[in-house]
Amino acid sequence: MLTVYLDFDSTIVESNKQVINILNKRYNIRKTEDDLVDYGYNSIFPISNKEKLDIFASDEFFVGLEFKKGFIEFFNKYRGVVNFIISTKGTPENLHKKEKWVKENISPEIGFIGIVNDGFSKSQIDMSGAIQVDDCTQALDTNATIKILYKDFRNYDWQREYENTSILVVNTWKEIEEIIEFYNTYDYKTLVKRNKGV
Repeated sequence: MLTVYLDFDSTIVESNKQVINILNKRYNIRKTEDDLVDYGYNSIFPISNKEKLDIFASDEFFVGLEFKKGFIEFFNKYRGVVNFIISTKGTPENLHKKEKWVKENISPEIGFIGIVNDGFSKSQIDMSGAIQVDDCTQALDTNATIKILYKDFRNYDWQREYENTSILVVNTWKEIEEIIEFYNTYDYKTLVKRNKGV
């Protein structure tokens, strides 16, 4: 069975939108994702790293958290056919709440790997033979067979520097579905048609 490692924040859910909504309410401002240019949200409002981490670990963050457009349809299509594993970073409290949210809102059977550290790297996870989907170029430093950078029509600093790499760049979950359909049908190195799908 094909394994697909999925990032959580701003890949399967609207994390940036949720944080910006919280900051809009908290500081009586009217910002959108179009105003976001930095990883720390200071382009939205000058907050500390601690405040950012506290927001991500808050109950307020998870209440009403929305899926990225097309993700649930994608997940439901491949549920039971693909082994999905969420691989995400955060504080211990954030990861605990994230895993609970994933099990309640996506599936209790979905795998979950939480990483606590300050870097972007996910190279400590063995993803050999798998597909990885992430919105951060530096997190795609793994040994995954296929690495997909999900940009969602954005061009943030953390989504750059993928030129001259084997990273596939997409903007929609429909494009990710097309990659998986192709991978299911053909050997991606030889382009020889498989006898059967994954």
